[in-house]
Order: sequence, then C-alpha cells, then structure tokens
Amino acid sequence: MFLDTIVHEKYKEIDKKKGACSLAALKQKTRDKRRVAGKFLTALRGSPGPRIIAEIKRRSPSKGVLREGIEVASLARTYEDSGACALSVLIDHRFFGGSIEDLEQAVQSVDIPVLYKDFIVTEYQVYEACAYGASAVLLIARILDDDTLLLLTTIARELGLDPLLEVHDTTDLERALKTNPSLIGVNNRNLDTFTVDITISKDLLPTVPEGIITVCESGIETAEDIHELSRQGADAFLIGESLLRHDNISAQLHALLGR
Repeated sequence: MFLDTIVHEKYKEIDKKKGACSLAALKQKTRDKRRVAGKFLTALRGSPGPRIIAEIKRRSPSKGVLREGIEVASLARTYEDSGACALSVLIDHRFFGGSIEDLEQAVQSVDIPVLYKDFIVTEYQVYEACAYGASAVLLIARILDDDTLLLLTTIARELGLDPLLEVHDTTDLERALKTNPSLIGVNNRNLDTFTVDITISKDLLPTVPEGIITVCESGIETAEDIHELSRQGADAFLIGESLLRHDNISAQLHALLGR
C-alpha cells in the first residue's frame, strides 16, 4: 500500500534529520517557542461564515505539480488577505515537494495560525513543528497505534500546539476519541489509493460528538460543497488543490467563502 511506503520513507527522513539536529538539540530550540495553546483552535471557532484552512502544497503523488513556481511567503499572504482563517503547510519532501523551510516562511509571513502537516510518526516531528513556529500539528490516526497517538497528542498539548486528529472511517474516529480531542479532521481521501470520496465526510461528520471542532479535508471544490458539508456538521474546511490549480487564487478563495 502506498501509505506504507510513505511511512517507511518518513522514518528514513527523520533519521537523516536527526543527523543534522538531534532530538535533544531540537527540544532545546523549543524552549523559547512554547506558546499559549489554542491559537489554531480559536481561529476555527472565531471566524464568521465558512472557515477555510488554505493549504500550501507543491505537488501530490496523484496529481503531480499543482502549481509551478510557488513562492511561499507571497502565497501565504494571498491566502491571509483573501480570508483564510489559518494555513496548512505540507512539509513532506519525498512525495509532496515540501520542506520545513516552507513552514518557516509561512509562519514569518502571516499573523494567522499555521498547521504543520506531515505524516507524523515520532515525537521528533512534533518538536520540529514547535521549533519552527507552527500553531498546530496533524496526527493521522491510521498510521499511529493507540499509545503513540496518545503520546504525540500529549506532547503537542504540552508544547502549546493544537493537535488535529485526522480520521477516515469509524474505526479511526473511535480511536481518536480516546485522546479527548478538541479537533477532528475527516479526510475524504483514501491514503492507500489517493482516491477522494466526499461522502466520507457526509457519513462521519454527524457521528462526531458535540463540542468537538470538525475539519473537512480533501475534495472540496465549490461553495455548494461547503454549504452541504456545513449542514452535515463541518466547522472548517482544509482546501489546497482547488485553490492551487485555479488561475486566480484570491478570486477562488473569495468564491469558496461565498463573497
């Protein structure tokens, strides 16, 4: 399965990073970066109307290059100026062309919170997210066992990061709920095949307990999609490809926001 390949490569990538900066050194870097928790969560609760987390993603395994010549700082400011309540930066390099430098540039360019999006499998990545200024981390239930999911969620909270727990089916959701989450992301993309089915959110969102902020991920193309998914319980929407592939990103974001 392709997801297994990504995870296998991720461990090798982290080992390489540790050679340049050890976990102990990374923890030292976070000492001055710890922040009051909740900036990301507050942004999703406080924005009027549809709440969009706009994603910076250079390419994908299924679609190839999404937009040529991305300048992260400029794109981040365009997203912020056009109404995004938060950003997501995909930092995986092997399969998505991203980097930790992309995250750092985005954080330095905007005032809205930024999500560190990667295939997180170890605490090293959570500390890295904190060290480079992220406000939140994505934790994918499918690739973590129960103990690791709880451990990484706990470390994130201790560092002042909001953990967004990503699920794809009822089994993922049941496991994620054991961590007492404030944020649940429902991914419509099957990470084994990379196919997208928006009915995943329509089925799962109504089953998320009241009081948890929900984020719909993948496959959102139109304002009508947002309206329909909001009726099913979605509080926010993580959108990348439909923005990045549009000629006028700002106009597309305004359209999705219903402006």
